[in-house]
Amino acid sequence: MASVVRVILETDVNHVYRLLELLASLEAFVPQPLSRYTELPEHIRRLRDQVVELAAGLRELIERYSSLLGESEEKLVVRGETLKNVIEEALAGARKLLEEIQELEGHIESLEAEKKRLEALTGLAARHGGVSVARALRRLESLENLRAKLFIVDVRLEYEVRRVLAATSLAYGVYPASPGEKLLLVVYRPSDRELVERLEATMGLRELVPPRELVEAPEEAIMLADIRLQEVEEALREARRELEKLVSSKAGLILGLYELLSRIAELFSVLETGLVVGDRVIVKGYIVSTALRALEAAGKEGWLRVEVTEPGDDAPRPPTRNPLIRAFAEHIRDLYGPPGLREVDPAPVIAATFPLFFGLMFGDIGHGAVLALLGLGLYRLREDYRGYGIIIALCGLWSMVFGVLSGEVFGFHMALFPGYEPPLSLFAGDRLSAEKLRLALAVSLLAGVVHIALALVLGIYTRLRRGDYAGAAAGLAPVLLLYTGGVLYVASRLAGLPAWLGEAGMILLTASPILLLTASLTASRLSGVKPLHVLGEALLEYALSVVELASNTLSYMRLAILYLIHAVLTSMLARAWHAIGLLSLPLLVLGNAGIIALESLMAFIQASRLHFYEFMTKFYEGSGRPYRPVKLSGRHVRVELRAVAGRPGKR
Repeated sequence: MASVVRVILETDVNHVYRLLELLASLEAFVPQPLSRYTELPEHIRRLRDQVVELAAGLRELIERYSSLLGESEEKLVVRGETLKNVIEEALAGARKLLEEIQELEGHIESLEAEKKRLEALTGLAARHGGVSVARALRRLESLENLRAKLFIVDVRLEYEVRRVLAATSLAYGVYPASPGEKLLLVVYRPSDRELVERLEATMGLRELVPPRELVEAPEEAIMLADIRLQEVEEALREARRELEKLVSSKAGLILGLYELLSRIAELFSVLETGLVVGDRVIVKGYIVSTALRALEAAGKEGWLRVEVTEPGDDAPRPPTRNPLIRAFAEHIRDLYGPPGLREVDPAPVIAATFPLFFGLMFGDIGHGAVLALLGLGLYRLREDYRGYGIIIALCGLWSMVFGVLSGEVFGFHMALFPGYEPPLSLFAGDRLSAEKLRLALAVSLLAGVVHIALALVLGIYTRLRRGDYAGAAAGLAPVLLLYTGGVLYVASRLAGLPAWLGEAGMILLTASPILLLTASLTASRLSGVKPLHVLGEALLEYALSVVELASNTLSYMRLAILYLIHAVLTSMLARAWHAIGLLSLPLLVLGNAGIIALESLMAFIQASRLHFYEFMTKFYEGSGRPYRPVKLSGRHVRVELRAVAGRPGKR
C-alpha cells in the first residue's frame, strides 16, 4: 500500500484552474483545511456560485422525481480541453436541462390552476345547487341593505348549524353540494357582520367565493366549464406523461450532471479552505507518494511551488487495492471507524475470520450455495454492490465448507462420500450427540482464544509503533502471557491435552506478574513518574483484563450455539419430509427460505459483534479520516481532460 505525505501547494491566482485540474486528474489529493473560509477572487466566486446553485437545483429535481430516475447505470461522458471548459459545459447543460423541465412544470402548474378554477364552477357544488345559489346571489346583489356570504358545511355539522342559525335573526338556505358537504347561504344586515364572523369562527364554516361568471350566467358558465374541464384534464394528463418521459429519458444526464457539479463544488471548496494572500493561492492536503511525481513535475515547470512534509496523525490512509480486503474494510471495518495513520488495519484479519465465523454458525452446503450465488449475483449486478457481493459470496463458501464438515444439505444429514463420517455433525442418527456438541463448543472456544490472542499481539504492536513502549511492556505484554498461560493450563486440565502444555502454561503465568513488575519499575525510572503510580495503573489494567478476557473467551461459545440452533431447525424440516414426503415440499421450501433469511442475518450480527467488541477493542480505535480524494469522475460521470492527458505544460 502506498504511503501518504502532506503537501503545501502555492501558485498564482491566474493558475487556479490549472491547479484544480491537476489535483482532480490525480484522484489522490485529500484536502486539509488551512482556514475556515477564504474570500475567493470575484471571477472564481461567481463561477463557484453558479455551480452550487445549479447543483442545488438538480438535487431538488432528483428528490422530486426519484421514482422516475431509479437506479440508472448510464454514465455521462464529458470531454474538454481544460477544467474551465468542462465547468462551462456542465453549467450550460444543467441550465438547458432545468429550463426544459421547468418549462413543462410551469405548463402543468398553469393547467392545474385552470382546472381548479373550472372545478369551482362544476365541482364545489352540484349542478342544481350551484345554479340555485348563483341565482340567489345575483338577486341579492341588487339589494343595498343586505349582504350575503356562501359557506361550505360538513354534513355532520348541518343540524347544529341549522339550530344555531334558527336562534338568530339571520336568513339562510342550505343547498346540496359534493358528497359529505353542503352549501350554506347566509343573508344578513351590515350591522350583523360581527355575528356572522363569530359563527364562521366557532362553527368551523369555510367561506366560498364563487367565480363571477357563475353569478352572472350560471347555466351557460357551468356548461362551458364542463367542456373546458375535460379538455384541461386531458391536456394535463398528456403534459404529465411528457414530463415523466422526459425525466426518464434524461435520467443518466440528470444524475451525471448533478454528480459532476457536486464534485466541481468540492474542488472549489479546496480553495475556500485554503489561503488567498494577494495574488497567491495556498492549499494544503495529503497525497499518496506515487502521485507526488506529477506535482513535482508541475513544480519544475515553474507555475507551482510544492512543499512536502511528514503527515500528521490525522492523515487519511489510502485503501488497499485488494478487492477482497477492501470489501471488508469498507462495509465491516468502517462501521467501527477508519484506521488512523499509525494504527494497525484490522481489515485483513476481518477478511479472513469474519466469513470463517459466519460459516461455523451457518454450516450447510445448500444454504451456503444459495448465499454464494446471491453474492455472485450482487457482484455482477452493479458496481456499488460488489463489496457486498464479495462478503456474501465468501460467507456462503465458508458455510459450504462447514456444511461438508457437518454433512448438512438443506437440513438433510448425508454421507457425502462412501465411508465419510462428518467430524462436526451434531447428530448420531436422529438424536443429538453430546460428544459432538462438546466438540463444537471446543472449536468455538479455540477460535476465540486464537482471535483474542491475535488482538493482544496487534495491541502490543500498535503501542510499539506509537512509541508507547511502557504501555506495551507493562500493559498488554503481561496480559498476553497471563491469557496464553491460563488457556494452556485450563486446556491441559479439562481437555486432556499433554501435561507439558499445562507446565508451559504455569511458566507463562509465573512470568506474567514478573514482567508486569519489572516493566512498570523500568517505565517509572525512565519517565520520572512515581513507581507506585505506574505500578498501580498497570495492576488495575491487569486485574480488569482477567475478568474481561474470561468473558470475551466465553462469548465465542455463541458460534456453537447458533450452529446448534441452525442444525436443529433444519433437522425439523428434514423430519417433516421423511414423515409426509412430497406433501411437505411447500413447508420445506418456505422453511429453508426463512432459515436462510433470518439465521444468516443473526450470524452476520454475531460475527460483527465478535469482531467489534471482543477483537477490535484490544488494539483499534477507528479514529482516522476516510480517504476521499477530490476527483471529477464518479459512478454517473466520466470526465476526460485532453489538456491533462496530452500536453500538461501548455495551457
